[in-house]
Amino acid sequence: MSSALVSFLEAPADTLPDDLAASVEADGAEFLTANLATLTEALLNTPSTIAGACNVLASVFKDEAARDLVEQHTALQQAVVQALGQATDAQDSAARIQVLRAIGNMCYDHDGNRKALREQDGVTQLTKAMAALSNDGDASDSKSRLVGAGVVINTAGDEDSDLQKDLVEHGVIPSLLWLLSAAETETELSMSIQALARFHRDPKAMAQAATEASVRTLCDTLHGMRDGSVEDLDQDPLYLSVGQLLRSICKQDDTLHAFAQLDVLQQLLTTAQTSSTGVGEMAALCLSVTLGDDGCQSLLWHDDTRSTLLSQFVAWLQHTNPELNVAGAIAIGNVCRSDDNAKLLGETPGLLLQLRTMLTSHLSFVQHASLSALKNLLTLPANRPLLRTPEGVTALYTVINDSQAPLQYLSCSMFRVVLLDQSADVITAMLEVQPEILPRLEHLSKSEAPPVRSEATRAFCMMIKHSQSTAIMAQIAQVNGVDAIVRLLKAPHGMLQGEAVMALALLAAANDDQTCLDALVDSKALDGLTELLASETTPPQLACNVGTLLGQFLQHSGIGTYPDERTQAHELLTKLTNNDNLLVQQHAQAAAKAVATTTAER
Repeated sequence: MSSALVSFLEAPADTLPDDLAASVEADGAEFLTANLATLTEALLNTPSTIAGACNVLASVFKDEAARDLVEQHTALQQAVVQALGQATDAQDSAARIQVLRAIGNMCYDHDGNRKALREQDGVTQLTKAMAALSNDGDASDSKSRLVGAGVVINTAGDEDSDLQKDLVEHGVIPSLLWLLSAAETETELSMSIQALARFHRDPKAMAQAATEASVRTLCDTLHGMRDGSVEDLDQDPLYLSVGQLLRSICKQDDTLHAFAQLDVLQQLLTTAQTSSTGVGEMAALCLSVTLGDDGCQSLLWHDDTRSTLLSQFVAWLQHTNPELNVAGAIAIGNVCRSDDNAKLLGETPGLLLQLRTMLTSHLSFVQHASLSALKNLLTLPANRPLLRTPEGVTALYTVINDSQAPLQYLSCSMFRVVLLDQSADVITAMLEVQPEILPRLEHLSKSEAPPVRSEATRAFCMMIKHSQSTAIMAQIAQVNGVDAIVRLLKAPHGMLQGEAVMALALLAAANDDQTCLDALVDSKALDGLTELLASETTPPQLACNVGTLLGQFLQHSGIGTYPDERTQAHELLTKLTNNDNLLVQQHAQAAAKAVATTTAER
């Protein structure tokens, strides 16, 4: 046992005496082992003694080997946590700060000690101590605020963990917000932001952290970094932390309201315009995302600003920096929530063309942003022609042919929209530009991702509905697209089932090519319809449409052809004529009458 330690614990001071400091620095692990009992007992003493013992331990735990010993000594773990509770309850700020220093150093880069702290109910005592620190208010000093931020940085760690979740549940975020608001120096500000950023992966934490005051501070801090070099920023933990927090707050729809401050939004725009580094990228992305909030959009997007903002959006789209391309696309997608805005955006020179060009980017996140923006813009028919040109069809096929499900889904959905109300000639011309679209859609109709399957198959249905061209139907049949449409009968949504029935009815009515009827039979369409009608959840209108489909099949297939399938169709149609729903009965009876007339004429 060290006599220097005993003397120090009898009369603690803020600074360790030279002989004691030298012993600790020589070998922290050896010092801890030799004086473990003395230090553990001191932690259970008066606040003054606790402060002295933790002052020593804070120095001891700078030694990694000493930190490793903590896991082996449960009594020490318990004593440290108990000491923190006692210092907090006694409202002894000096003792509390020293215990926090010791815990922060004990947990530095040490998951084992973090786990031990959690197991000893250290989270409860730590959050109580942090709350007491914020309650000190004006009485707190810079050192105590730095220690408070530091202990959270070290105990929470870099990775998502149960300890982080517990800290949030026990209320650490309000204390960190207080540290952020109380910061008087750049160091305090940096430490408090880094502490808050430890929780950027936790949606609950970010929901609490997203206040107007905190967002203003983060945007101010980001603005202040606009002149920094790329090399410096990449190594700056403050820059990384600000980025983590802003991105996380922007990810959640329920936190965007915190940006609804005109000066904050204008500052983000200025930062984006005046910085050529990651600071500008981050500001541009944040600003673009905030436009998805009604409050933010009403402040920034109005008659006096639209022209300036549109010019900025196009400039971002045309920039060589892909991050700014994405920012421009996100902004456009967010403001395009009305026909008036879709018209204004579509008429902006270069805007649609640049978004179309982005579809062919080698970067998937650029393609995704472009697709999302175009999806909103294409709700207005006047904006669609650019994607029906050879260049547009080729660009769309680029993303339809991608290996990633999100891009496949969005591009198939967009292709379907582009086909709306188009003639057979237009659709034929599009398919001639890129003949591989049909086999690619058939491949995607068997995707493991249900949304991709549905959208790819709906594109087949859309081509059949709007072209009503036997030649196009035959092309779809030749790539096994009818099989895909029959599979859509099993979709969980009535709307999708209805689109499939409509497409099959048009295929059944195709007069000029036996290929379509052969494909209907080969795809077991009648089995699919039997299963559909057997379901108790099939709505009456859908059953009516099935009756029409059965009638079309029976009218257009020859009496001597497909005997088994015709028998099956007759049986289904007869059941529908006896359906409990009057509307279904009437439709089925009309279809049966048309079949009888056609048969008599033959």
